[in-house]
Amino acid sequence: MADVDTDALFKIFTPIKPNPSHGSYIPDIFLLVINILLYVAGIALIIAILYGGILYITSAGDETKAAKGRASIINGVIGTIIVLLAIVIVSAVRRIFGS
Repeated sequence: MADVDTDALFKIFTPIKPNPSHGSYIPDIFLLVINILLYVAGIALIIAILYGGILYITSAGDETKAAKGRASIINGVIGTIIVLLAIVIVSAVRRIFGS
């Protein structure tokens, strides 16, 4: 079984400390909120993909249910790509502004 780094899992919930380079809590709070929103979006996308898969599997030949399930899966995959790009953008902004 793989070892799970529990510190990394709960890193987003660590107390906010002001960064001496900008002397304000605002950027730190902003990044914390963005991190939490990205995690919530990721969980919502997993649920959407699972829901679409269940709809598709249980459609039993009903074309409308199958189409609805297929659309949910496609939307979940597109949303996943968008969230991954958002994570890349947030990481790039953090590196640029040094927070």
